[in-house]
Amino acid sequence: MNSLIQNCCAKIGKIFTGSNDIPVEYENNHIIHTQQFNPDWIDMIFGDANSIWNMFKKGTIHRSLGHSLEGKRAFIIFTEPSTRTFYSFWIAAETLGMKCNPSENAKQISSLVKGEPMSDMIEVLCQYYPSLIIMRQSQEGMMEIGAGICDKYGVTLVNAGDGSNQHPTQALLDLYAIQRRFNRTTNLKIILGGDLRYGRTIHSLAYLLAKYPGIEMYFVSPKELALPKNITEYLDKHKVKYSVGEDFRHLKGWADVLYWTRVQVERIENPEEKKRIEKASERYVLSKNDLSVLIGPESLIMHPLPIYTEVSREVDSDPRALYKTLQVQGGLMIRTALIARTFDIEIPRV
Repeated sequence: MNSLIQNCCAKIGKIFTGSNDIPVEYENNHIIHTQQFNPDWIDMIFGDANSIWNMFKKGTIHRSLGHSLEGKRAFIIFTEPSTRTFYSFWIAAETLGMKCNPSENAKQISSLVKGEPMSDMIEVLCQYYPSLIIMRQSQEGMMEIGAGICDKYGVTLVNAGDGSNQHPTQALLDLYAIQRRFNRTTNLKIILGGDLRYGRTIHSLAYLLAKYPGIEMYFVSPKELALPKNITEYLDKHKVKYSVGEDFRHLKGWADVLYWTRVQVERIENPEEKKRIEKASERYVLSKNDLSVLIGPESLIMHPLPIYTEVSREVDSDPRALYKTLQVQGGLMIRTALIARTFDIEIPRV
């Protein structure tokens, strides 16, 4: 193992970027892509998350970690809607003792509504002495620009979702949920379906799963929502076994994990295209009858939420469904662990 990886206090960006996949070396532990992470670091974060969860359950979280980041400030800036990501990041930062300035509607209440460029807003915020900026915004590529700006001021930037590009912390919590149930992240068969074109959670999860041996993925969607070429090229480059199709009901008993997503209708500007895609997506609604033949009794049903109509409500009560339980709860633990390690805070094992 690389000696830097053995040092848990080393900079995340220094360790996990600068590879052929992400040819950028960040200075301040920014979390931008899932390509940054490697399995050793992920295992460490999962161990941290387990300990944090135990502290919550025992009621010792404040005593154990509540003063870890006292005196540091977090700006939580979202220009796109969110429930779980926004609140879990806010609670995570406060759990570690940070002062938080949250804005979940920044597109409407900031100078962005007047036409201010996002890069200008980031530069302004950096000069108000935050230690951390957690940001969700719609412009692909802006997180990389923002990381460069934040480097000038010694501020750490965390990507909480950038348009249809990536959502790295969602991928981490998804993999964490899988690991908690199966006690492994290798040798898994996973169906990823729904909106593969705009679904940033699937993009990030595909990159993350590609790091593990024995992974086989089946991507299913209407042709209008097919997986972007840059992801299939990445999977090919890393010799990951995968298939792409427009049907999934023939995969009876094949999958360990069924990961489904809604159509990102808000990203489709053309009304005719939107109508056509919504019609095509009607074939991709998961019912309880589908699940009875599609997956086994030990398989997992996952979704990043929110659910629109792509999963029947009767599936919610299925004990294999994790999207309202383990994925939600684990998200808080993962984001707390991530912020702590970003600032080199060691999490005691509990």
